[in-house]
Amino acid sequence: MADQQGVAVRRVADYSITVPQYGKITGAKFSTQLGGAASNTATLILISRQTYQRLTHHPVPLAANQALVYSPGQAVPSRLKVGETTYHLHRLAHFKWGIDPTHSIFPPIYLVVNQLPAQLPQLRVQAFDYQRALPTTKKLAFEQSVTAALPMADNSYLSMRQTIKTFLNGLTGGMIFVGFLISLAMLVTTAIVIYFKQLTEGLADRHRFVTMQAVGLTPLETAAAIRTQVLAVFLLPVGGALLNLAVAFPGIRKILKLFSMYDGWLELKITVGVAVLLLVIYLSVYAVTTRLYQRVVASGQPTDRDVVR
Repeated sequence: MADQQGVAVRRVADYSITVPQYGKITGAKFSTQLGGAASNTATLILISRQTYQRLTHHPVPLAANQALVYSPGQAVPSRLKVGETTYHLHRLAHFKWGIDPTHSIFPPIYLVVNQLPAQLPQLRVQAFDYQRALPTTKKLAFEQSVTAALPMADNSYLSMRQTIKTFLNGLTGGMIFVGFLISLAMLVTTAIVIYFKQLTEGLADRHRFVTMQAVGLTPLETAAAIRTQVLAVFLLPVGGALLNLAVAFPGIRKILKLFSMYDGWLELKITVGVAVLLLVIYLSVYAVTTRLYQRVVASGQPTDRDVVR
């Protein structure tokens, strides 16, 4: 099929791993099914040193209690107890075949060990890598044709990279678009409400400032009082929003993990970036509102009639 569609299959891999175990790392121990599936945070997969060397063509000398670890989704301690064995871990920056064939929502942790534990059942993985310098439509057509033509036995899974990537891009892209529209609508609504609220406040306070100016309040003092008053109105909602975001961030991270998003630093950087952007927009509205407030107050300068009053 690849030859018929002009797709170059570069490599085919056939290897065995342990059946993925779902659990949680507590301290330096991996425990399975802590309090049920809701408490799981990781997928543990073991692969033998011989298999790793055959896949990567890199010889790896390991002692009995040593293991290599590939964990792109979460931090792993330097020592980890799995079952009755405690492994001293050496980190891998990249492992091309380090995938979770069951596509669990929990990030995978690959351990390369000298020998797979006899008590753990094994899973056979057959994977192939094909030419990626192709248009997306051709990739999808090729993957769909393979999926339709390749019969799958019971308890077997078949997945294709571009198909999953296209699905996730559509899912996350739709979420981002809807979130952007909702955020923009709320931001514009908040800015308009505060803008006209301050306008009406300025009209109501104009005569008070006229009286204060009549008894000696200077224009600079007037401007300072206006900035302080308007700034308080603007900072209270911003402070509340930032506090709410800080409290909700752990919950947001858990929701994002359901969509296979595990990079906490990336999520934190995006959160801070969006907060700074909204703060800049908010302060811009504050600057415009302050000038409007000052013009409204200045339009009611004291006259002889106001002084007599």
